[in-house]
Amino acid sequence: MKKKFLLWVLTITSIMTIGCSNKASKEDDYIDSVIIDEDTRKTIDSEAEISVSQVAKIKIDTSELYSGTFINGIVQYYEYSIDRKTDPFSQFPKHYLETLRIGTITNEKDENNLNIISWEDKNIKGQMLVPYMYGNRFLIFKDNKIYNFGEKGDLIELKAYETLIKENPEYLNRFEPHGNRDINLHYIGEEDNLKLAIVDIEKDEYYELYKNDFEIFKDNSFKILGVEDNKIYIMIGNLEKANFTIGYIEDNKLYDLFPKGGEIEILGLRGLFSDDNKFFISDNKILFSGLVGDLNSDAIWNYDIKNKKLVKIIDLGANKDLSFYINKDKSKIIIRDYEYNTNTYNFRIANINEEFQISNLTNLASIKQEEGIKTEILVEWASNGEEFYLRSYDDENVFYDIYKINN
Repeated sequence: MKKKFLLWVLTITSIMTIGCSNKASKEDDYIDSVIIDEDTRKTIDSEAEISVSQVAKIKIDTSELYSGTFINGIVQYYEYSIDRKTDPFSQFPKHYLETLRIGTITNEKDENNLNIISWEDKNIKGQMLVPYMYGNRFLIFKDNKIYNFGEKGDLIELKAYETLIKENPEYLNRFEPHGNRDINLHYIGEEDNLKLAIVDIEKDEYYELYKNDFEIFKDNSFKILGVEDNKIYIMIGNLEKANFTIGYIEDNKLYDLFPKGGEIEILGLRGLFSDDNKFFISDNKILFSGLVGDLNSDAIWNYDIKNKKLVKIIDLGANKDLSFYINKDKSKIIIRDYEYNTNTYNFRIANINEEFQISNLTNLASIKQEEGIKTEILVEWASNGEEFYLRSYDDENVFYDIYKINN
C-alpha cells in the first residue's frame, strides 16, 4: 500500500512568556513531570519519569552594537563594529570584534531573583563570521585561521576552513546557517558558476558542490539538512509548485529518498528555510516531524534508509507543529509542539536510544503567547547534554532559563 506523507517545516514567530506545568513547585524551582498523552502511554514507561529542575535564570542587556548570548553553556557579551566603508551596499558586511567578556553564572541572586554573572574580559580581536540574517552566533577569523568557542570560552580552531581560507577568503563572510544551525553554507563566485562550500561545524568537516552540476537546483530553493558518511542530505523544492525532493548527494550524484510513485510519496511542504529542528540524521536513520497517511495527526517518525522502513515514534494529536532537539550523546530528546488553537508551546523531554526509540516522555512546560515578550522558541543543550535552556527577549534584554536533568 502506498503511503503518502506531508512533511511540514513551518516557521513560527511568536510572542510569549515562559511558564511551567501546573504541578510545578515555585518554592524550589522544580518542574514536576507528568505523562501527557494516552496514546503515547502505551509505548513508554509511565513509572520512570525524567526529573528536571530549573537551576538558573539570567538576563543579558543588549543594544544596537552590543550583544549578549548564551551558546554551548557560555555566556558571551561583546561589542563589535561593522565595516560599511569597503562596500556600503553589501548584504554581507564584515563585523569586527571590539570587546568580549565571558560570564560564569553564580548562585547569587539580584533583587529581581536573577542569577548574577561573574565576568572575565577576554583579549580576543578579529573578524566575526556572522551568518546572514542570524546574528547571535559567530566564529572568529584571526591570524589566518577560523575559531569556534569551546565550553570554557577558549578558542578551538576549525580545520575545515583551511581550504576556504586558502582559495576563497573573500567569501568567508558570505554564508548562512543550515542544518540545525550547525552547518555553514558559503556561496562562492557568481550564479552562473556558483560553488557551495559546506562546513559542518560540529564535525569539523568541509565539502563543496557546484550548483550547476545539478539540474534540480534550477529555479528551486534548498536547505542542507545534515552530513553523514560523506552524504550531504538536502531538501530541494519549489514552494509555489509544491514540488520538492528530499535525498542525499554522494559522489556528485543526487539520490531521491522518496521518489514519485514509490511507497512513500511527499505531498507538500511549507517553510523551507525554517530554523526549527525537524530532521536528525544518524546511522542511516532519519528522525523527522511530519504528517503521514492521516493528514489530521502530527507525529515524529523514524525512517530507516537502508531497510526503507517508516515507523511512527510518537503522535501528539491534531493541529500541532512539532520540533525536536537531541543532545550531544543522543540520549535525550526535547520535543516542542505548537497548538494553533490556543497559541501555546509545549515542551516535553524523553529518553532516546540509537534506534530512535523514545521512552519516559515527561512534560516540562507550557508557554503561551503574551504581549510584550518576544521569544525565540529555541532549545539549546549545554554541559554535554546534562543541561538545556530556553531563550526569550524583549527590546532591551535577553533572558535564559537554564534547566538541569537530574536522572
